[in-house]
Amino acid sequence: MNRRPLFDIYNAFKALDRNENGYITLEEFKDVLRDHGIFFSLDEVMGLLKRFDKNRDGKVSYSEFASEMSPTKV
Repeated sequence: MNRRPLFDIYNAFKALDRNENGYITLEEFKDVLRDHGIFFSLDEVMGLLKRFDKNRDGKVSYSEFASEMSPTKV
């Protein structure tokens, strides 16, 4: 996704942060996946949250999201 020419990490975060509190929660991940017709188990969506949630506080901040979505240099 982040390699698309018009992809914007900030706008992607804002689209996921539906209640606009500055964090993406498990429920927001679930809602977005469901809205896009993506079927998932609770373990799968928990794995997604864990991948992004670097400080393990149960929510994803913009900096955590941006860090995970930014390309790494080899």
